[in-house]
Amino acid sequence: MSRRPPPKRTQTHSQTRTLTQKTPAPENMADGLYGLAMLKLALALKKQPKEPLEQLISKTLEDLGLSEAGFHRYLEERGQGLDELLMGQKPS
Repeated sequence: MSRRPPPKRTQTHSQTRTLTQKTPAPENMADGLYGLAMLKLALALKKQPKEPLEQLISKTLEDLGLSEAGFHRYLEERGQGLDELLMGQKPS
């Protein structure tokens, strides 16, 4: 019984993929950072429940280099959108 030799392997070149477009960033980079601030605040509240909320907000925003006015504006926008969803309206 004779075996056939395996077929010769041809070397394939790995294809390099060139990116013509970068992954789209959020419309406003600060929005992503404010979302991160929300997560950090939630963790801080869990670790230090007795510390006043405004102090935690100030410290977290300072650590991230964000403005408090911008953060409060972000919360108002999100709150308005949630209110509209709860009322059955389409968010603006």
